Amino acid sequence: MSRRTLTTGLLAGAVALALAPTAATAVSLPRPSSPVPAAAVVQAAQTASLDYSPKTFVGGQAMTFSGRLPATGRRAISLQQHMGRPGDSWFAVKNFSGATAADGSFRFQVPAPDMWNIRYRVVAAGAVTPSVLLKSKVQGATVSVAGTPRAGAPFTVSVDTSPDIPGRSYVSGTPVFVGRTLTLQRRVSAGRWEDLGTTSVQPGGQGSVGGVTLPAGTHVLRVRQEAVTSGAHRVGWSASHPTYVRVASAGGALEPLDLTAGGSGLTVEPSLAATSPSGSASGGTATANGANGWGAMLFDYAWENGESLSDAPRNATSGGWTEQTTGSGRASKHNGQLTLDSKAAYRAGAGDFGTTVATAVGNARPYGRWQARLRMKSPETSARDYAVRLELVPALAADYACGRRNITLGEVRAHGSTLLFGAKAGTRQWTGARTVPSLVNGAPALAVEVQRDHITWFFAGKPVGTVRDANAVSDVPLTLRLSMVGNGTQEMNHTMVMSDWQRAYAPTTGRQTTNGAALRASTLAGGCP
Repeated sequence: MSRRTLTTGLLAGAVALALAPTAATAVSLPRPSSPVPAAAVVQAAQTASLDYSPKTFVGGQAMTFSGRLPATGRRAISLQQHMGRPGDSWFAVKNFSGATAADGSFRFQVPAPDMWNIRYRVVAAGAVTPSVLLKSKVQGATVSVAGTPRAGAPFTVSVDTSPDIPGRSYVSGTPVFVGRTLTLQRRVSAGRWEDLGTTSVQPGGQGSVGGVTLPAGTHVLRVRQEAVTSGAHRVGWSASHPTYVRVASAGGALEPLDLTAGGSGLTVEPSLAATSPSGSASGGTATANGANGWGAMLFDYAWENGESLSDAPRNATSGGWTEQTTGSGRASKHNGQLTLDSKAAYRAGAGDFGTTVATAVGNARPYGRWQARLRMKSPETSARDYAVRLELVPALAADYACGRRNITLGEVRAHGSTLLFGAKAGTRQWTGARTVPSLVNGAPALAVEVQRDHITWFFAGKPVGTVRDANAVSDVPLTLRLSMVGNGTQEMNHTMVMSDWQRAYAPTTGRQTTNGAALRASTLAGGCP
């Protein structure tokens, strides 16, 4: 298989990459850039230059840009990016400032973006370089065991950090960080993994953890590639998909594969009461904050560089996401998005089961506005679709009340056309439904406004429902949760759930919205033990 090995050295448990000193420093937040005159763009194509290395990279990896602007004299420069979508424009890369040398040349180092098919260029007053097209690789790893281990007998677990995974060409050939720490873990419960040992990445991308002993039965393993943060690297940690390993008894007896192994401790509440769609909602890219002037974001999970799941969002000093999985899925960052993925190989067929959940931690609040963009991919229709939910849930376990304070921004299925939304409060629930375009073909923004006296839901920037009843509002701190809900060990359609960003806004700015259609109220059956 094709691999690219970085010239690296192990330094105090981190990876150091030998690159030229940076000519840029991160000292200020960017301002919206002014348009570059058309004449300057033409001139750039003739006299300016821009190059970058390495050509194969992952998000957050140290990347060197070098080139020249046509005029001489030391000048301030701006690094700009373009997302490549219709209607997008150039804007400044956050936290960058730099300058040319006297001869117009420049060379600087920044963490690489973790997105596909975006463009970078360098701009100074009256001059601009040609742009370069960037497409990051995605961190991935596989875990394997040779033969059938026996209880009490040490065995070796092999790791590949640049594997060929069916349907995942963006993982094959990822850069190899020689010396990077690998932690082998075993799933103890849906939200807890215990460390079994560590090793480091070798040339070629492999590693191995020896001396592993486990009791007879089914065990779920994964490897966590630890963060690389030396020098200009800002590569976050990344965990592999779960791998099921059967361990025979000392005498060689092998129990059947237990797909529930290590998956305890996650309770998934049933969906809101089923209701027929009361109309349709059109898709598109519009947002509720744009339509209603919600103002500055309280936090913004953008996933544009080398972030780990546990990293704080923009505009906040703390935060992150936790992961729970009962089966084959995992939560990770993928192509600049928070992603839930039901198995390692992207293809139809067996191996998709269980429930995967990502929950935001920190920055909870009882009132406000929350918004996230959501889309899905699914290559099969032969099994059952996962129920994909974006919710607000109580941040504290003591407030959870068996899910009877949850607010569902939206529940959808990959091959369905119904959006279900609503709220639960004690013995009551309020439910709405709309027919919407498939989220396989679009990426609408789902949003909710929670005030003391009302809750309003939005789809693609427009209100689709309102509850004007203070009893529907729990008054406890709430946080975002994204779930891909399966049906125990039943085989499901392979699904990827991707959210470009997740954001929150203050409850007091902009216009409050109470003109959504009234939701259907009903009794919430059962009780909380």
